[in-house]
Amino acid sequence: MAYELSELVNRAAFMSTEAQIVLEDLVEDLPWQAELGSDNPSLTWGEGDDAIVTRPSLLGTVAVQEMTWHWAWDNINGFPAAVVRRAEEVKARADGTHALTEVELPIEANRNLPLELTLAAKALTGVWTHYAASAGPGTDVWFLLESPKLELGEPSVACIGRVIAQALMSITVSDHRAALLEYAKLRGISHREGEDTVTLLAADGSATVVFSAGRIVNIEATSRTDDEAEPAREVPPMASAVDDAPAVSEPVAPHVPAETEVPAETEGPVEPKRPVEASEDRAAEVSGLEVAPEEQVAEERKNVEVVGAEVFEEDAEVAESAAPADSSLERCPEEERVAEAQSHAAREADRQDVEEPAERLAPEAPVREEPVREDRVREEEDKPEKKKGFFSRLFGGR
Repeated sequence: MAYELSELVNRAAFMSTEAQIVLEDLVEDLPWQAELGSDNPSLTWGEGDDAIVTRPSLLGTVAVQEMTWHWAWDNINGFPAAVVRRAEEVKARADGTHALTEVELPIEANRNLPLELTLAAKALTGVWTHYAASAGPGTDVWFLLESPKLELGEPSVACIGRVIAQALMSITVSDHRAALLEYAKLRGISHREGEDTVTLLAADGSATVVFSAGRIVNIEATSRTDDEAEPAREVPPMASAVDDAPAVSEPVAPHVPAETEVPAETEGPVEPKRPVEASEDRAAEVSGLEVAPEEQVAEERKNVEVVGAEVFEEDAEVAESAAPADSSLERCPEEERVAEAQSHAAREADRQDVEEPAERLAPEAPVREEPVREDRVREEEDKPEKKKGFFSRLFGGR
């Protein structure tokens, strides 16, 4: 019975992705060279003792201009049997699948077809690593690769998550659940199935894959130590080291976690603020600080302001007492007029003593400055060796 190409793609999607991650981490950007002219073909990265040698099997070629795929089992180039062995195996196991038995296929309508055909070949041969490269102008070649260095390691939670995420980004998977179960089977990973979940059990923990409408929407990873550890107890939000009071009684304890578990049901942001305010007062009491009421603070501020005002008034009184005219003494009208006249004359004299130097200096300052500026300008014109003229010549000025 013929296969659906999408069925074979689903079977190989995750397994192929993990194998490609291993190859990528192994060869990185090393240069490569291929030897396809013998019964012992090789595709090698690097040189010397550190060289990574793999056994390639040519699957097919892509004609870039014509946009076609040509199966290598047709072997129009006359390669040794060892080079096209895996391609012939694909044709033999295809069970009449058109895409695997038609010698040449157009790829213009589906640019991902070469990758899908390679994934189908992986599902039929069990060789999970491939490499695609340019073989010259207008021609791409696709190989399956085999080497002990490409073997997959022990499954881990971190690796499972990376494989699933990367596969879904690079491969069109039509049935996510079937693809995941096939991956678990091929890798020998134990698993548990739920209605909308599949939990993969690795040596270091578990990865619960969540589905929605048949598609993977989330991966919840749990390490082995987390599985074995006791679940953490919920601590009431206001519990802290400063609380000296005895433990909360059992009727009250369940009430606090209920509020934290369902924050969406709270009516407004007022509820969480109340315990915060209570904690501040409690912290102040425990630390031995006495928090004064607001009325007391306001009264103290008022007293400070009043004291400052009294000091200012005292300074003003001292200043008035030092003035020439003493308003506290009783004088006859004649004496008052004489004292007032003397005081006025003294203030005028003091004012003139202060203002006159400024009046004399004000007109003289500009008279002395102007000649100085003109002299400096004439000196600069007469002496071109000054810095201004030097920099002006350097930068092209005249």
